[in-house]
Amino acid sequence: DWEEFVTQPYIEEAEKQDFKERISKVEGSTDNPESSAVGKYQHLWNSHKDKIKEITGVTTKDEYRNNKKAQEKYQNFLIEDYNRAADEIQNKFKDATIDKNITKALVHFLGESDTELYIKILLKTKDENKAQEAVDNSIRERTKKEPPKNMKVSEYLAKFAE
Repeated sequence: DWEEFVTQPYIEEAEKQDFKERISKVEGSTDNPESSAVGKYQHLWNSHKDKIKEITGVTTKDEYRNNKKAQEKYQNFLIEDYNRAADEIQNKFKDATIDKNITKALVHFLGESDTELYIKILLKTKDENKAQEAVDNSIRERTKKEPPKNMKVSEYLAKFAE
């Protein structure tokens, strides 16, 4: 249909901007001294710096912190990966109705594997605390450190949905 063809790109762009605003609202823009997170979307510099350099040309954390255009460019790049990850995760849990934007927000906050773990445990137990505990244990095993003192997943999603 012609009308859908004309309006679809604008709808997709508006949805992407809304998603980005919700993420930035939850994340804030203050750097956490206990984390390498930086910028409007609190990208983990230590985890993302090579890809940030590849996508934006920015080579230092300070330069990235002060370059809003680079932060937007990188977040736009990540959204494509969030879409892919959300589709794959939702495919694994076909019997559950999970909002794609919620899944994408979880991927931003937890990463793909911990998002899948959180959803799996939540669907199995119907207990947010058990799902949170499973994610915290996953982070401990992977990093050999205590999980960051971030907000709980349920708090993150509540702020995302405001």
